[in-house]
This record gives sequence, C-alpha cells and structure tokens, in this order.
Amino acid sequence: MIKELGVRFYVNDRNAFEWDFEGQTLRGVVHVDDLLFAVSGDAIRAEFVRRLSHFRITGGTEEAVMFCGIQITRNWEAKTITLHQRLFAENLMDKYSVWEDTPAATPWPVTSTPLEVWDGDATERDVFDYVCFVGDLQWYSRTNPGLAWRGADLARFMQSPGPEHVKAARHVLRYIRGNLGAGLTFHGSDVVLHQSYDHTNKLIAAFDAGFSHEGEKAMSGAVFLMNGAAVAWKVRRQSTVSNTTAEAEVKACGLGVEMLRFLTDLHGEMCHTPHGTVRTLVDSAGCEAQIVHGMDSKVCASYKRSQHYCEDAVGSGLLWLDHISGKINPADLMTKRVGNVGEFIAKNGVVCGSAPDMYETDALVKIFADASLAC
Repeated sequence: MIKELGVRFYVNDRNAFEWDFEGQTLRGVVHVDDLLFAVSGDAIRAEFVRRLSHFRITGGTEEAVMFCGIQITRNWEAKTITLHQRLFAENLMDKYSVWEDTPAATPWPVTSTPLEVWDGDATERDVFDYVCFVGDLQWYSRTNPGLAWRGADLARFMQSPGPEHVKAARHVLRYIRGNLGAGLTFHGSDVVLHQSYDHTNKLIAAFDAGFSHEGEKAMSGAVFLMNGAAVAWKVRRQSTVSNTTAEAEVKACGLGVEMLRFLTDLHGEMCHTPHGTVRTLVDSAGCEAQIVHGMDSKVCASYKRSQHYCEDAVGSGLLWLDHISGKINPADLMTKRVGNVGEFIAKNGVVCGSAPDMYETDALVKIFADASLAC
C-alpha cells in the first residue's frame, strides 16, 4: 500500500520510509497495518492522507497518542516527548495482583545475591506463569531499558523457575508498581541539548561488560543515546568464557560496534549526511589500551578478531573511546545489578532521559580546548 505512493524505504530499516512532496518531507514507520509519520509541513500531510483515502483508515489528521501499544505524551513548554507504556503497566498490576504490594526503589534488591539454578521440579503451571511474566517484562522493556538486563537474567531460568526466581520476578513488578508512567523522555530544549556541547541529533554510545570472575560467560551491554534518552540498546550473553575483565570488555565493544555501524548508516539515510565520529563511553582502561593504543600480548590471542574489529572502528573514525568511571557508566544497567539505589536512579535517569547528563570528562574538555586554540 505505502510503496504504491512512491516512498523510499530505508536500506537499514525496511519498516521506515521517506517521501517528498513539493519541497516538504514526510518520514514514517509502518508495522503491519499501523502507520506513524512526521511531516515538515501541513501540505504534505494532507496530500499523504488524501492519497491513502481509498483505503479505510483512521487518524492521520491529529497528533498521535499511541503506536503499537506505546503511549506518546508531549510537554510543549518543556520541549519533551515521552514514550511510555502506562496502560500496559496497569494491566500487569491487575494480571499479577500487585496493587496492594509495597513499591520497590529498584528492579532488584540491591543487597541480594545472584540468582542460581534451582534443583527442584517446577510444575507446568509454575513454568507457564513464569514464562508469561518474562515475556511481559521483555515487552515492557521497550520503553524501559533499565529493566532489560533483569529481563535477560530472569529468562535464564525459564525451564525450571524456583521460589527465588518467582520472588525476584515479583520484586520487578513492585518496582513497576512505583513507576507506572516511566518511559523514554526525549528533549528539544537547548538546556539539555547544549549541555557541555551541542549534541542535537547526535548519537552517544556506552559499552560495558558484566564479568563475574567465576568462570561464567560474561554479559555484553550497549546503549545508544540521542537527544537525551536511549534510542537503541542490546543485552547479550557472550558466546565464550572470558579469562579477564579486559577480554570481556573488548568483546562487549565488538557488540557495540556492530550496532553502531547500523545506527550511523540509518542516521545517514534519514539526515542525508554522514553522522561523524561517535563519542563512546567505556570504563575499562585495559579495553581502551588494547583497542586504542595497540597494546598486545599473548593473552589477547583468543579474541584477536574482536580486538581488530574494534581497532578498525576506532581507526576509521566510526567512534572514539572516552574513559569514564564505572560508577557513572550508564551501560552498567545492561550488564549487572547496580549496587545501590542512588546509583541506579542516576544511571536510569541518563538512559531514560528523566535526568540526562553528558559526563564532561577531561578528554572532552581537552578536545574543545584544542578546537578553540585551532580557531
């Protein structure tokens, strides 16, 4: 249907498209029979809706308030737009009878130990209920990336969930109970987008790895921010066991680079101009030394491909690594249980856009100082 209008679908996302009409531009996304679009002027919107008029359609002439279950809330005075799933969260409270529970400050007890395999036998009903919850949590995480790691962690025990796993799932519900309207808040004000430097419509990446030192496969995490909140993120358990933290971090960088190539290509298609080098936050000095400074030793032999893949990304100008403390790395939320309530709230605020922070590092200050001298 849409293709008949002569729109141009993006190569990097076949569900996104662009259409030009009399000097105005329309960009949209389509999912089955749901369509969401933004326009640069009223004329192209009217013409787009007119050309679709031979189909039975609803909407298209007013601001969207929901798309594929995601609610859209605007604050014109603050210049923000928030994507959230409050209605779905309220349905979860009904489905799992959580309304009377005490809200939790974090999705996991900060003093608890990691979940372990249960040696008991779960009933088919217990397994079914647990699997349903994990699926619900994955769906809810579309607008709450701070829950993505917990969802992946709980999913490891779907075959035989025990009492501790059910208790942990219940704790997540209690957290949602206290944050029903939480979501992703994107900003359009200079106060946010010019904080430290002008990063309007610019990607900012953060990579991290969760390494247990106990012979388990590490967790890779990457989150990509734009205009004050996350636009993409990934949580993935690594396919091989790492021997050191630096190895796990390099592998996590590999995952991030893989996603970043796609995101910068998509950005280039949408904006009709190359993105430029992406500032990337990492908290591992060993990872930075191996990727940026070419440090090499026999311990790197088992993950040379990952190391060279990341080296090439840095060398080609796709990204530059900006070292920050692990205490403020927002990608921590993608890989592990954050150790205290304040740290979780701060990092989740950065990822979800409720409290965006640009982390003005020494390297960033030096870059702008050198640029000023050059001018």
